[in-house]
Amino acid sequence: MRILFVINLPYSSLEILAVEAIKVVEPQGIEVLWVYMNQYIEMMDTCPEMLECVDLVHFVLDVQSFSYEQIKKAANIRPIISSYHHWNFKEIPQHLELVSHLFYVARFLESEVQQITSGKTTTSLLLNGVDTNVFFPILNQKPRDHFVIGFFGTQRPNSRSDRKGSRLLLEAAKIMVESGYKPSFLIMGYGWKNLVPVLRDLGCPVTYKVSVPREDVPKYYHQLDLYLITSRIEGGPLTLLEAGACGIPVISTPVGIAPELLTKPGFGKLLSGFESQEIAEAIMDNMENPHIAQERAQALLQEIRQYWTWKDTYKDLAKIYFDLYQKTAQPSQIKSSISSKNNIPPYLNLQQDAVVQRSIARNYALFYFAFCLYDHGEKLAALRTALPILHQIKPIYFWKELQREEHW
Repeated sequence: MRILFVINLPYSSLEILAVEAIKVVEPQGIEVLWVYMNQYIEMMDTCPEMLECVDLVHFVLDVQSFSYEQIKKAANIRPIISSYHHWNFKEIPQHLELVSHLFYVARFLESEVQQITSGKTTTSLLLNGVDTNVFFPILNQKPRDHFVIGFFGTQRPNSRSDRKGSRLLLEAAKIMVESGYKPSFLIMGYGWKNLVPVLRDLGCPVTYKVSVPREDVPKYYHQLDLYLITSRIEGGPLTLLEAGACGIPVISTPVGIAPELLTKPGFGKLLSGFESQEIAEAIMDNMENPHIAQERAQALLQEIRQYWTWKDTYKDLAKIYFDLYQKTAQPSQIKSSISSKNNIPPYLNLQQDAVVQRSIARNYALFYFAFCLYDHGEKLAALRTALPILHQIKPIYFWKELQREEHW
């Protein structure tokens, strides 16, 4: 069986979910190809028949991120699966009528899912997880001169939504500074160029990492004294599990899986709402009582190790794919009309080996991502992203990106 994943951007949490799913299902006989958001849109415009080369299409990115017609075109060719991360629309989108199966990523979403799905759409819980062989505590670290707070995530530059709660973070930082505390911040992920100078103006040291290779992420968790989540809306967050698996104390607003994990006695610190004063007081309490914070972190670490690894949370994923395929799918095939096309971009060629296709698609997605970063002022990060893969990009595609009026 062959499945196509549709994800948003490189270095995103959704890409991580896709990678971990591949590790679980490919050994069970499922080939996984993938395309990124802009690539999927191009496929629907130029060669939707490529979907005949796969059996199922899984939108790891919510289907409502695309137009109805872009989803309908795919649903007319292959069964559609969608992941559901959080309610982010004013009314139930028409797209969901086209979905055969819907994964929701936190237990609190179950009632919402029942509201938005019809009887023909099956649903199941698919929790996030963490690889505890990659994310684990480092013992006997040297003491630091500053108390370091981690704030990891991505946001489209100049976005007005503030889903990650950066305004709450700033307000809390101001309260702490006025109270005589000046913590350091380690911020990781694109979209925070405007946040960094404001924190520095308050007198807080800031380290800003725009894009970090996945294999280097654990070492940044190990530099933290506290991981802070100020999000107003979340499906995960995945970073809660990663920080917790590294033994780092966590403070979080009541979003995603945080109420499920952090309400247990002694586990982390769950805020009651979205007030900057409460956030500041919780951080200052951690700074003043590091031993209590570490006790909470150890309790959270043990819970994650026991119940929240990928092998636990994704253990039934392959079975769900196979069951859905047996009920709804038609066998994938390569028609002569597809094979004869010679103008299909390499990243959209779903006839090739899955590992090869994923590598090509990611390189081109990284190239597009570099232009996005450049357009929004992250010029150094853009160059660091593009230069290592430039030799693998066909000149015609390079020219196409230069001609594009805007990215994102």
